[in-house]
Amino acid sequence: MTNPNQPFNDESAPAQPAAAPQTQPVYAPPMQAQQYQYQGGVPQPKATSGLAIAALVLGIVGLVLSFIPIINNVAFFIGVIGAILGVIAIVKTGDTAVKKGRGMAITGLILSVLAVVITLLIQLSFSAAFDALGV
Repeated sequence: MTNPNQPFNDESAPAQPAAAPQTQPVYAPPMQAQQYQYQGGVPQPKATSGLAIAALVLGIVGLVLSFIPIINNVAFFIGVIGAILGVIAIVKTGDTAVKKGRGMAITGLILSVLAVVITLLIQLSFSAAFDALGV
């Protein structure tokens, strides 16, 4: 038995490996967050042109109102404004445009021109009818 007060004797104890010196582990510096831009995935749909929608709505309203005899005077001006907006919308929704709605713009332009033409034809027919009656 070994006495705890006696120094350690190399002959009486089994050999132990030498302990490695205690060192602090080496850590890598913290990585900075990298900024990535979204590169792929589903592309965002193009926005519809407000001018094209306005031309279409004015064309529809002008066409409906152009058949009513007294109110078709207002339909004439609605048709003219719709035609102007339709032309501007067609130009702005060209091949390289950011917004879609070229078909709506063309439809609005056609309906607006029809509203103006129908208004003029109905005004002409009423004028001819009143002249024939002598009123």
